[in-house]
Order: sequence, then C-alpha cells, then structure tokens
Amino acid sequence: MKIIIVIAALTSILLFGCKNADTQQRDPYNFALIYDYTHPVEREDKYRSKFSENKLYLFIESDFNNDTISLKIDKRDEIINIVKTEPSSGLAKVIEIDNIESISRVYFSINNSPIISFEIFDKKENLIGVKKDKKEVDLVFYKRVPIFD
Repeated sequence: MKIIIVIAALTSILLFGCKNADTQQRDPYNFALIYDYTHPVEREDKYRSKFSENKLYLFIESDFNNDTISLKIDKRDEIINIVKTEPSSGLAKVIEIDNIESISRVYFSINNSPIISFEIFDKKENLIGVKKDKKEVDLVFYKRVPIFD
C-alpha cells in the first residue's frame, strides 16, 4: 500500500513538473506591424548615405528599461541584447544585420513574450523601428532614417 502511494505521489510530481515546463508563463505584449506610407519627399533623408542598403537595421527606441530583446534571422544564430532607452535621445540600441538579400524571415521577442515573426518582402525597407509603450510594441518599417534628438 505504501508503495502505491509513493508511486502515485512521484507520478503526480512528475506530471505537474512536466505540465509547468510546457505551459511556461509568457509576458503579454501586443505587437503591431506599421508601414510608413508617407511620401518620400516630405522630409529630406539626409542620413541615408550613412546606412547601407545591404543591411537590416533595427532601431530599438522608446520605453525599454533593461529589457531582453531576442532576435533570430532565418536559421542564423539568435541575437540577444539587454537594452535600456537613453532618455535624452529616445534610442536604446541600433542592431545591424548584414546581407539583407539573404533574409526572408525575422523572429522577434521581448523578455519572455511569445515570438512573433515577419517577412522582409521589400529589401529596400531595411529600417525598422521598435517602439514599446508598456505592453504595446510597434514594429515600424521606415522609409527614411529616423532622427533621434
């Protein structure tokens, strides 16, 4: 009888442990993809010459406070950064990924959020801003290099 109770207890502990590993809590972020449809002549793109058209740039912008950014490009190694927004400029970090022509899918998460993915259809749209406001995250595809004061 004691053996049955011990086996039942061990089985329930094992099942409970496996269930917790599979149902790990994720941070509830709401992600939005935003495309900058403004006309290219509305503002001069005077910094464009400083940014290669063969790289993907992610501008990690507002409201980051020691947050962990996880980024995976196709089957390349995962890039992990801990970022904090600089209050004076509104920018935390610029992540550069070489060879945009070979990039088809980007996987992205913040802290322990679910991973979102998106495709890079137009290789000329290589400037992506990541803006966070509490639990709202916008990924903005810029037509021009963003300016930070």
